[in-house]
Amino acid sequence: RYERRRSLYLARAGDTAADVEKGNATRAEAGRMYFKDAYYSGTVPRAKPNGFDRVNGGTEDASEEAIARHIAVKTKRAHAIRALGDLVAIVEWVCVDDHSAQTYAIRRGEHPMAGIALLRVALTQLAKHYGILKGQ
Repeated sequence: RYERRRSLYLARAGDTAADVEKGNATRAEAGRMYFKDAYYSGTVPRAKPNGFDRVNGGTEDASEEAIARHIAVKTKRAHAIRALGDLVAIVEWVCVDDHSAQTYAIRRGEHPMAGIALLRVALTQLAKHYGILKGQ
């Protein structure tokens, strides 16, 4: 949703167009990684993707390798949730549930643009956690 609008990065004085584009791409990648972890950990309803055994809590038809991957992804997702702290709600709302950041802010009784600002902060934190963004 926000990748198309290119509105994830808040430009600062002196930023070039390349800086803004890099900031957008970095935060979008963090959001995609978070969604991927949610998807493969079973949080998001899904059809069976090619090349990945689905683990539905039972082990009767899943390989040991699939179970190990599932556990690893759940652990990775738990670490990301811990790194986000209170910001996890907006990341779940936007990246997993595919709602808008503005709607999130309105539901909390805030100005709609506060949702975008909060999402920027959350995705920056997530990008740092994943190691995509360093030293900013």
